[in-house]
Amino acid sequence: MNKNLSGQNNIELNCLNKVRERLSLDVCFGVSEENYEDLKMWLESAVPNKKSSEFPDFLFEGGIIEHFSVTSSFEGRKGSKQKAESSKLQAKSQRDFLLKLEKSQVDNVTKHSVGKYLENHSHLNINKSIKKNWEKHIISYDNYCLKEKHSIFLMEYTDFALQTAIENEDRPVTIYDSYRISADKELLKWIYDFKDKIEYLILFHEKSLEVIRTDKIKEIMGNLPNAWFNPVVGMETHRYVGWKQEK
Repeated sequence: MNKNLSGQNNIELNCLNKVRERLSLDVCFGVSEENYEDLKMWLESAVPNKKSSEFPDFLFEGGIIEHFSVTSSFEGRKGSKQKAESSKLQAKSQRDFLLKLEKSQVDNVTKHSVGKYLENHSHLNINKSIKKNWEKHIISYDNYCLKEKHSIFLMEYTDFALQTAIENEDRPVTIYDSYRISADKELLKWIYDFKDKIEYLILFHEKSLEVIRTDKIKEIMGNLPNAWFNPVVGMETHRYVGWKQEK
């Protein structure tokens, strides 16, 4: 197995493990107590696909789980623009630090830091990312020769660049430090069309977890308040500290 494939497998398994740890009925929408117990059992029993480069990512008795990442950054043909720019910035900052360290005196502490403002993120971008990646994996699902009874799409949002504000009738809006798909009426309406293929969608973020039973989306939408999705202004920084020792 090459390093890139191994790293991707670790990302997928780490995400699933975090979902297992944080799963509760409180983060579920359209999910009965009986549904919840089944879902919990499926997630706990899921194992990585031995054919790691093929669909799906995980298998459990009678079902499949497919993981994919989504972004609120602009996404080109090669993926998230921010991730690409972040990788370039990190690589350059490491090279600059090592060069600075090499020119320093023995036992002198060397510090180096670099930063840049995050590019503009948006609700439109994350909608496009979810739809693009969902459709891509639906094609894989359609081509999958073993049609399992239960199917789960596990989406992972890794940016810290969107907030969700949800309207309340008798108190100030509730603000979440992440994108909340359960409040996104138009996207839920789009996902509902796939209810006969994908039974559950899970959206994981370090600050949020949502589980939605797709055939219950119309019921969920009937009680949804107004919501707003706003970008967060932030900065990415890389800092290094080290010293050169006598050889």
